[in-house]
Amino acid sequence: METKFHCEFCGKHLKADGSASKVQCPYCKNIITIKPETTQPEENIPENSVVNFMATYIPSWGSSVVMHCAIILVALMATAMVTKEPENIEYNSEVVVQRKVKFTNSFPVKRDSSRTTRKEKDGPASFIYKPSKNIFTDIVKNDLQPVDAIGLGAGGLDSGGLDGFGYDRGGGDPSWFGEGGESSSRPSEIVYVIDKSGSMTDSIMYVKYELRKSIRHLRPNQKFYVVFYSTGPATGMPVGKLIPAIEHNKQLAYEFIDSIVPVAQTDPSDALNKAFRMNPEVIHLLTDGEFDRKIVGLIDRLNKTKKIPVNTYCFIYRNGEPMLQEIAKKNGGFYKFISEDDLENLGS
Repeated sequence: METKFHCEFCGKHLKADGSASKVQCPYCKNIITIKPETTQPEENIPENSVVNFMATYIPSWGSSVVMHCAIILVALMATAMVTKEPENIEYNSEVVVQRKVKFTNSFPVKRDSSRTTRKEKDGPASFIYKPSKNIFTDIVKNDLQPVDAIGLGAGGLDSGGLDGFGYDRGGGDPSWFGEGGESSSRPSEIVYVIDKSGSMTDSIMYVKYELRKSIRHLRPNQKFYVVFYSTGPATGMPVGKLIPAIEHNKQLAYEFIDSIVPVAQTDPSDALNKAFRMNPEVIHLLTDGEFDRKIVGLIDRLNKTKKIPVNTYCFIYRNGEPMLQEIAKKNGGFYKFISEDDLENLGS
């Protein structure tokens, strides 16, 4: 007959053969004496499956406390993470103010070929320069005819002066650095060939100012084209041909001029090829440096009949003066040296 009892040391539920008086607990390994009063026949011991399961499989009370504490701690941490508010982060912003640049004269003390010694001075040639937002502008691709405005208009006196009444749209002084502005000698088709090499960085704003002024005073029955050069392909107005000097074309030309940035060396070859292909009435060639001697021969080949006058402008530095004088003389044009004193009178 089987006897059921509890270990007096660990409390585990045990059972043994009814004839045994001592047994060893398989859990705590202690020897247990089976007392007669604790024995009970198997058939008389009440069966309780829940109690038996708990006694057999649930660990001691110490381990249970540790497990419950761990479970409670994990639950608290999870609750804290879910309910945690986001950090209150302060963002500091810095206001960036665009600095307005006022251009002033910055040219050599000595009026020679030196480009290293400079002096700073303010003068009436200072401008506020406004770059264009659209650097890939195009010129209107048509042959619009000029329209005369009767009455109050945008024109001016035929001899120049202040804008005012009259029919002369685009009046005023159409000269280029003070040359070629006479009413009787105004060319009908003009190509401006302008140096944009790296050496022009400090002074190109003056050239752009004068270029815009010259174009602004052109009449609608005149045509013009602007091409800048340095090393490599020239940068001309995208339309690639002479265009009427109507107001719309002038505005687009201003945007194109504003987009130009000086870079690289001085090589007008490609620009001159473009200019002569347009067969204009006059070409204005401006540079602040000295280019290769082959340019003289190139112009001789492009202008064999000497039909197109080439006016040359030596800008600030006299390095290329002899070559520019030769080009102007051989091609029926005139030569002019533009000094820093001339720049001080711009816009006056």
